[in-house]
Amino acid sequence: MPAATRRSIGRDPGFSGLTGWKRVCFQGYLFKEKDRGMTDLANKVVWITGASSGIGRALAVKAAERGCQLILSGRRLDALASLSGSLNTPNLVLPFETTDYPALAGIVEQAWDWQGRVDVLINNAGISQRCIALDAQPEIYTELINIDLIAPIW
Repeated sequence: MPAATRRSIGRDPGFSGLTGWKRVCFQGYLFKEKDRGMTDLANKVVWITGASSGIGRALAVKAAERGCQLILSGRRLDALASLSGSLNTPNLVLPFETTDYPALAGIVEQAWDWQGRVDVLINNAGISQRCIALDAQPEIYTELINIDLIAPIW
């Protein structure tokens, strides 16, 4: 926490009457910090995986409306390029496959180098099962787990 936005308040019972401030506990100390909230997204660098369609695309459109600088990732370059062209905010199209583990370090470096930071990561990339569970082969669950669980952790 920047020192300019915090002050130790110990066990100050009058803290609850302050508006626009929130309590932050850090290493046993209680601080008050100006609540800037996540509502001020202007100029934040937001990386959205799975941005080529569905929820990811909708999030990108809304984030652009809030003035975010966007990193748009997914597997479908054509859909990402179309989205990129429709946005009125700085953006970087960075397609990749979430399970291409050897390539991920380079992808992260490209994302970081674009604006020198990533303020928000929305790990939206994923797949779903498109069959009745009793009919599913084990390979389907392996792919689901690799893409929806292991890749975001990696």
